[in-house]
Amino acid sequence: MEFDFQCAEQDMIEQELRAFFVFKSVYETGSAKSVAELYGISQPKVSRYLLQLRETFSDSLFIRKNTGFVPTAKAHSLYPLVCDMVALSGKLEKLAHQEVLRRCVIALPPTLSVGLAEYLEAVPGMSELGLSMSVKPGRRTICEDIIQGTTCIAITHRDCTQNLECKHLSSKLSVEPIAEGEMLFVVSRSDSALWQAPLTLEAIGCYPFVVTQLPGFNDLTDPFERFCELEGLSLTTLQRASDLATLTEILTGSNAVSFLGSASAARFVERFPGLKAEMLPAAEYQRLHRAVPRPRYSLITRLDRKPMIPPLLLSTIHEYVKLQVMLPDNMNVTMAEAVGCTHSE
Repeated sequence: MEFDFQCAEQDMIEQELRAFFVFKSVYETGSAKSVAELYGISQPKVSRYLLQLRETFSDSLFIRKNTGFVPTAKAHSLYPLVCDMVALSGKLEKLAHQEVLRRCVIALPPTLSVGLAEYLEAVPGMSELGLSMSVKPGRRTICEDIIQGTTCIAITHRDCTQNLECKHLSSKLSVEPIAEGEMLFVVSRSDSALWQAPLTLEAIGCYPFVVTQLPGFNDLTDPFERFCELEGLSLTTLQRASDLATLTEILTGSNAVSFLGSASAARFVERFPGLKAEMLPAAEYQRLHRAVPRPRYSLITRLDRKPMIPPLLLSTIHEYVKLQVMLPDNMNVTMAEAVGCTHSE
């Protein structure tokens, strides 16, 4: 069995540092009981920390009297130095946390991940933050990644604190509602006969359907599948796509149709030759979500780390999501205008 000297040395340093914290608190309170309660340790543990320092400095440091612990001359001389050490320790810990935050991983559903990087780059002051940011796909239990620290920010279609997969972690999460989905884009081949008639759910149901899976929203029950079931429509679900690259490949090679709930995703699909996206009429969108609620977008962070995330980054992500999932102010905008939303100057 090999002995890990590096870990042993780190443990020794941490023990010595804790001893100085205990010394400072005993010096200031004169009470071992108060110090034990402050740090959540036993009174004998407080005594052991003091014994460690007594042996180091060859001094009793404190004299026990009826009124409490009285510092010796050596303790009085050590106290200012210990205060400096404790303060420096706090600053180093803060810097360590800040260094971790230099790398921020953002988890989003596939319909929102396309376009976010470009949007962030266009925001004045974002580059000055010095953040190295990356985007990864979200998943149903993304809150676990938030707690473990592997993900900084996550955008979800639901309130994670109210769902069984993450409810046990709710006390450690910060959940900020952003917006409720207000629009949906129909996507298919540009030469499809679908575009020759009004876009109704019944007409769309006549074509093979591809479910664009979004973790926590329609990966278990898709609203359109549920609608067709309730209306007695015979819907053929061709495939379930977990990313936009797979979706575009399926659509290009078939007469299938799919739904996308964000302008950024519709804009991405329309870049592919032979594919078209068009907004579903509002009345049809309302019908679709009678049985299954609309997606409700939220921003998830770890509660204790949220203060370290730059407010500019949080507010920009809020703004980006709203632009992609909410109806533009002008209800008569064309499709090109709707999917062409960019950062406002």
